[in-house]
Amino acid sequence: MDHNSIRHKLSEYIDGAVSQEEKAWIEEHLKICEKCSDALRELQKTIEHVRQTDEVEPPAWMTQKIMAKAREIERKKSFSEKLYSAFVVKLPVKAAAVVFLAAIAFYMYRDIRPQKLSEAPIPEAAVKNEAAPPARAKSKQFGPKDSALRSKQVPQSPEYKALDMKPEYEKPAPSIPLERFAASGPAAARPEGSSQKQAVLEKRAAAPTIEPEKAAPSSGMMAKSKFQQEAASEVPSPSSKPLNFRDYRVREIYRGRHAAVDFSSNPKAETWRTMLINAANKGSNFAGHYTVALWGCGTSCTSFAIIDAINGKVYFPTTLSHVSWAGWEGKEYGLKFRIDSDLLIVYGSPNEEDKKGTFYYKWENNELQLIKSKLVK
Repeated sequence: MDHNSIRHKLSEYIDGAVSQEEKAWIEEHLKICEKCSDALRELQKTIEHVRQTDEVEPPAWMTQKIMAKAREIERKKSFSEKLYSAFVVKLPVKAAAVVFLAAIAFYMYRDIRPQKLSEAPIPEAAVKNEAAPPARAKSKQFGPKDSALRSKQVPQSPEYKALDMKPEYEKPAPSIPLERFAASGPAAARPEGSSQKQAVLEKRAAAPTIEPEKAAPSSGMMAKSKFQQEAASEVPSPSSKPLNFRDYRVREIYRGRHAAVDFSSNPKAETWRTMLINAANKGSNFAGHYTVALWGCGTSCTSFAIIDAINGKVYFPTTLSHVSWAGWEGKEYGLKFRIDSDLLIVYGSPNEEDKKGTFYYKWENNELQLIKSKLVK
């Protein structure tokens, strides 16, 4: 349980409404937290003061006056209430009338619609289309033997070339003699179609070929390749991309109770006793089971320590003691970290050095290891 949860449980703790486990946590927290101890004493004083206060009996006329006022309000109904009651009574009648009219309209429409459809006149064009057979079927009925029927047709002009009026089929074009394509050897026996195909193939074989890699590119291809080269140059390389917390996820996240701070684990821990205790009470916030405790070290400066939530040991990293962001113009500044990742990002100047930028550290073997940096001029 953290500091805020215990603060809200103090009233239940006084009434004895907490479990034995919660009671043990609260009592242990009260030993190290002065604010919660003061709040508990003030709450006990308030309860004791309320218990010592005498009960006051209300006057007899108060009950009668309140009941009379309630009956007066009950007798008076507002205009909106009267309108609503009238509307509630009339609504079923109106609904029934609407349903009745809808039923009558439905039956009238059903009786009138078939009569109108039966009386609708059939279009004359439809009758003609049904009576007249298609032209193609008619032309198929007359063969070359039905000369009597053919003679009854209206004579057409010589320019008219309908198939059913031709006395005979047109003669096909004269074929080209095979002697034109004759040649010595086995090629003389080739048919016309194969000789033409062979001539085309010979022409293609005789034409000079251009290899794809040696062919000269057109202006469009040159522009396209130039654009692709420029676009490729603008794409950042994997090494220039910023690191992400998701790339350094931890396997497990500790959800248990935070251990008490072990001040004997580091000689600097006693100096920052209050800061470390307050940070531990808030729970883990870094690399699965660690807590980063932050405190100010001047203008635009922060110092920190890392506490193990399982055993309470305190670590002051030697590679990074504090961060300054004086003169830093970036949107992010200071330290940035997450409970599900062992990556810690620094925005500004680590250890107040001359270099500024974004620095990426990995928590490994109880130490922050610098794995990448992006400096800013």
